Amino acid sequence: MKLAARDIERFLDAPPDDLRACLIYGGDAGQVREQAKRIAKTVCPDLDDPFRVATLDGASLSADPARLADEAAAMAFGGGRRVIRLRNVSGDQSRYMADVVKSPPGDALIVVEAGVLRRDAAIVKLFEGAPQAAAIPCYADEGRALLTLLDKALKDANVRLSRDAHAYVVARLGADRGATRMEIEKLVLYAESGGEIALDEAVAAIGDAGASGVDDLVYAVASGDITALHRTFDRLMADGVAPIAIVRSMVMHMTKLRAVASRAETVGLESAIGGVRPPIFFKRKSAFEAQARKWSRPRLSLAIDRLIAVEIELKSTGVSDSLALWRACFDVARAGRARS
Repeated sequence: MKLAARDIERFLDAPPDDLRACLIYGGDAGQVREQAKRIAKTVCPDLDDPFRVATLDGASLSADPARLADEAAAMAFGGGRRVIRLRNVSGDQSRYMADVVKSPPGDALIVVEAGVLRRDAAIVKLFEGAPQAAAIPCYADEGRALLTLLDKALKDANVRLSRDAHAYVVARLGADRGATRMEIEKLVLYAESGGEIALDEAVAAIGDAGASGVDDLVYAVASGDITALHRTFDRLMADGVAPIAIVRSMVMHMTKLRAVASRAETVGLESAIGGVRPPIFFKRKSAFEAQARKWSRPRLSLAIDRLIAVEIELKSTGVSDSLALWRACFDVARAGRARS
């Protein structure tokens, strides 16, 4: 079945009793993983139960396509429905699961996790078209969604942040939901219930913002530092950070620089930077100011257009293309080496 965006949250918490297969996909690997666990737990709350939960991956599916049907048909020792978690699946593997999705051999719930896919990809059409299946896209958390995620987690843990600490944490959070949740969990573990976390405590809990890999890359690009770009790009790709999450962080940063450039024409650069919300982290402030002095509004607009173009390319191809991202990063960094 095909779900409307407004119905996804309710569906994840209370899927239909006859649901037998669910595809969850998107460039935000952390969110895909989180939502997959969420719907799986509606059938089996303990996902570590070896009698009711089986975990496969795309490679094992290709090596032994029949295993999926065998697992889906198997009965759980001790009773209860089983969950089959199928992770790291690619769009071209739909043929290995078509029969099981269209005609489920048992009552197990198959939860499939995949990366970026086109909406017209065969695997998406398979899950949307089958009567006992569903496809759910996941998109990177940005802006208000990140604030909601942070504030809800803090409220649930009965923890407060000082104003400066809140601004620091918001600036530190990235677009990947899994990484974001890890940072929030560090904060919650650091503080006692009912306590308030000050700025220095927030830095101690989740680390110096200067250590953020995505931030390092974004600042390397905007500063025109090709050497740092090489180093941070390779590290992020090795860590499996989604290219779509990186390019969105870059667009946000360059858009912020353009807003500062525009405001500086009337109030001056120092006041324009001081008015940025959330504030620029103090250890990044000098680098940000240097970037703001280097980039003109027209050149920032060209850089943003280049980054948006690669974001569209990443979405339309349905491939996590690190080469396309690298070319865009290099183009913008090279433009950042020259003064306006």
